[in-house]
Amino acid sequence: METTEKRQRVCEVSLAALLHDVGKFAQRAEADPESYRSLPNLHEFAVTGERGTVSHHHAAYTWQFIEEHLQWLMKVGGPEGNVAQWAARHHKPSSVWDWIVAEADRLSSGMERGHPDEAARGWAHVQLARLVPLLARISDPDATSPVLPMRQLSLSGSCFPAGTQASTPEEAKAEYQELFKRFCQAADQIAPGHLERFFESFLSVYESFAWCVPAATNYEPRDVSLFEHSRAASSIAAALAFELLAAATPSEQSVRDRDKPRYLLAVADLGGIQGFVYTIVSRYAARSLRGRSLALQLLADALGQRILREFGLPPTSLLYNGGGKLWLLLPASCKHSLLGLAEELDFAVSRRYAGRLSFTVGSAPLTGRDLMEKRISTAWHNASADMAEQRHRRLATTLRRHYRDVFEPFGNPSNPCQVCGQLADNLDPLAEDEEVQACHDCREFADLGRMVVRARCVVRISGGQAAQEAQRLKGRQTWDTQPYAYAFCDLQSVYLVAQDDASTVAANAMPEHVVLSLNEPPESWQGEAGHSIWLAGLNRATEEGEPLDFDGLARRAQGIKRLGILRMDVDSLGGIFQSGLPPGEATLSRMGHLSRGLLYFFGGYVSHLLRQEEWRSRVQLIYSGGDDLFAVGSWDAMPKLGAELRRQFGRFVGNDAKWGLSGGIEIVEARFPISVAAEFAREAEQRAKDFRRANGAKPKDALCLLNEAFGWEQFEVLDALRASLVEMFGQDSGNHSRLSRALLRRLYAIGQLYAQAQKPTRAAGPRPITQLSAEVRRGKWTWQAAYTAAQAIGQPRLKQTLQRLLASLAQKQWNGATSNRPLIELLGAAARWTDLLTMER
Repeated sequence: METTEKRQRVCEVSLAALLHDVGKFAQRAEADPESYRSLPNLHEFAVTGERGTVSHHHAAYTWQFIEEHLQWLMKVGGPEGNVAQWAARHHKPSSVWDWIVAEADRLSSGMERGHPDEAARGWAHVQLARLVPLLARISDPDATSPVLPMRQLSLSGSCFPAGTQASTPEEAKAEYQELFKRFCQAADQIAPGHLERFFESFLSVYESFAWCVPAATNYEPRDVSLFEHSRAASSIAAALAFELLAAATPSEQSVRDRDKPRYLLAVADLGGIQGFVYTIVSRYAARSLRGRSLALQLLADALGQRILREFGLPPTSLLYNGGGKLWLLLPASCKHSLLGLAEELDFAVSRRYAGRLSFTVGSAPLTGRDLMEKRISTAWHNASADMAEQRHRRLATTLRRHYRDVFEPFGNPSNPCQVCGQLADNLDPLAEDEEVQACHDCREFADLGRMVVRARCVVRISGGQAAQEAQRLKGRQTWDTQPYAYAFCDLQSVYLVAQDDASTVAANAMPEHVVLSLNEPPESWQGEAGHSIWLAGLNRATEEGEPLDFDGLARRAQGIKRLGILRMDVDSLGGIFQSGLPPGEATLSRMGHLSRGLLYFFGGYVSHLLRQEEWRSRVQLIYSGGDDLFAVGSWDAMPKLGAELRRQFGRFVGNDAKWGLSGGIEIVEARFPISVAAEFAREAEQRAKDFRRANGAKPKDALCLLNEAFGWEQFEVLDALRASLVEMFGQDSGNHSRLSRALLRRLYAIGQLYAQAQKPTRAAGPRPITQLSAEVRRGKWTWQAAYTAAQAIGQPRLKQTLQRLLASLAQKQWNGATSNRPLIELLGAAARWTDLLTMER
């Protein structure tokens, strides 16, 4: 085969592997044994046992689905068969292409014959079985876990577990039938004829409807979706077909050779993100931050697409893209070429952004036996270690040819950009303020940041003619509003950020283009262009329809007018990926399910949460995706937002105790340099990560507020204290403090006195707890508290509340909230928090 034909065949076989189990969806929705026996071509695809019993009917259903809804694929292939046959024969393979799909099915599931047939269990059981989210099984794989609802994917809430059992058999059947009907309607919308466009669109259709469908129902655990199993099988089939075609040895025997390294797990990372995003010195920081964050996400996508194009691989070969990290499953023979390509891409990224960003790729080989024996966690660890090694050898080959380009200074030393401070050869005024001279990048970031708050979709245009295509598409008169183009010429990708809805945009795009729906699956798959889902973690902080800058967000704060910086990320995620799955369960499909689940939360759900009235005009996401987020907003909204995010994250992972989410909050003036504020927030987040509970209980899982870390269970009591203090010391209807603010300052002093009294007892070393408690109780704070209670003057009801609080300082409960720390340890922080909430200057 010629190179073009080989690439075409890799795409065809990979698509067949993606489709191979779609018949399970159809069979479960129908669940009619009479229909099974009358299926056309049943014995060509189903398995007949020694006693004449027929099993694995779903393979025939796969053929029937393709025949009814994707008939054009029955002509895609060649003399050796077509996509429909290769997909449907995975339990009864006869050609080498059938065998590749069959092997991919087995390696994806980690089972020798693929998933066992379901019909023996009875369809009432099969339809009742629901998908258990893998994220809820990390700490106790055998625990009873919640299940995911059987409905179309929506990142606004349906991606959360709901209960521990499906409904009645009748309702379960109706749910399957309704979901499958809508799946078929969506598949029917995809225009036929263009293989790559169809692949991209069907992948998003499959995810939208099969994300919640179990890959198999007759064995435990049911924690891999039909979509993730099929996606993993597709990536395996692509790599395997590539290797066999490259070696010119496509045969059944070579397909089934599991000892030869055929696969390469690649892990890539964008370096320098923190410094790049937050190095901003101008008053247009909010807009520029949004633009920089989006540009980084576009860059990561462009890098992933460039790698896929280089090796002629389908979209399923890109296993994960989030947080500036990429995971890919490549053919093993690409290793040497990958090293050269990675260095080329690193050089292009470094030149484009004046050395502020880097791109590094590490890899680890895999055999079929590794996949079958579920050793993906080990390979992921090895690839990550290799990536760390590659960072020490950056541009080793490129330096010989481009020494000056790498080491000569970027820009004019006497010409710093007034937005980012970087040196630049040419400066021009910002569109918003002609007095501000900015570099080309910063002007683009400002334009992109202005556009992103109104963006509804993004068009990806890739290939050698991407720039010309973008200009042609922008010139179409059918656009309601002009899109903004952001180009990566060296990477052969251009992105159009559009305010129009995805359906309008798709109607004017070409088959080679892909319309990415932001933060939700597409509403329609019609049009000539491909469709996909892009979980970008974007929101729009607006007031009367206009985007809010940092000054506007600070003005909306209660009490002191300040800006809050919130940074959060998942605790010990690397350890979970490396050893969180039980032995013998780390399949490629499970690793994909785990990472994509987190992306649903951070890249999708968080942006929907911030559309609620409570947050809409008070919080602006700068970034949310992968496993972390960065947000700015009215400072008083940030503690509550952090607690709400932790509560919702707990729901999302089924309250699995292994997961933790830590965050740090910094409070600054609106004009405070954002780079410094971001670093302060990072340090606060690290203090939360360093938090340790008594008696060796779960570490981390905390929030650092006002320079002190609190476990989330302690924060609940802290917040309850804050609410009571605000009621006592806030302003009444006459704008007067209800109780004297001098009392509030005294409460803060009492908390500080207690903290000081604890220090010498801790320094003295181990002693009996009774002795330590007595020493602390004898501290100065005790009589200060008694004096404060006795001298309080004000409304009788509020005075009684204060006296009750002071009498409860040794307790661990307040107004229904309980922690493992006495109230006295939280009093100082609660008083300071209240002080900021009740002052104006």
